[in-house]
Amino acid sequence: MLYNTIKMKKKFLLLLILFCFSCSNAYGAIKLRSVLSGSYNYDDLKTLEIGQNLKLIETQDDIANDIINQACVLYNENKYELAFHMLNNVEDKNKTALAYFIMANILADYEKPLDAIFSLQKAIQLDEKYYKAYYNLGNLYADNNQINNAIICYKNAIKYKSDFSYAYFNLGNAYFKLGNYKYAKKSYHNALKHNENIPEIYYNLAFTYKKLNDIKKAQKYLDVYNNLIKNM
Repeated sequence: MLYNTIKMKKKFLLLLILFCFSCSNAYGAIKLRSVLSGSYNYDDLKTLEIGQNLKLIETQDDIANDIINQACVLYNENKYELAFHMLNNVEDKNKTALAYFIMANILADYEKPLDAIFSLQKAIQLDEKYYKAYYNLGNLYADNNQINNAIICYKNAIKYKSDFSYAYFNLGNAYFKLGNYKYAKKSYHNALKHNENIPEIYYNLAFTYKKLNDIKKAQKYLDVYNNLIKNM
């Protein structure tokens, strides 16, 4: 049996953590109470406490970015509903690509693929080079058996991150589902070129060689897979 699409959620969580802390501003934490009740407005949140000092936030974008950064932290703490509620309260005109990306991940977790797809498309509209959004969008399309759309998304993810081994792996899976074993083989080899330590790549490559009636190479990659699993 072929290994299915790799989601890489934990890896993206780490990336999100790094992104949030690198983008955090000097305004400190907004009190969550009014945000969660939906009763806040931008005027109410213009002054935020930073230790003993007060600073003025001059624009709605500043407030929105601070809320998005806090939602990102909540998301990485597995407080999905709270993070989503905060992001949902940010006006659409102030949402960033990251905001839509996190919302899409939460919607996918709650089995709302169409809403998740919409959010990822919005993220890409705001940042056409957002390779993580293309990758997750490809996964959603693949899960919904929209294989050609998935292929386009994986190729775009690779376009903007050429060493993205998991995108190559899932691209191979997509080609395999279409019965295009030669392209699947090429994609798996590209995945190995950038990461030799993912056992599933060897397993799927062995299965692909079997489909291509190359039993010797199929056994070779199956042996590598078994050795990796044994040593993990």
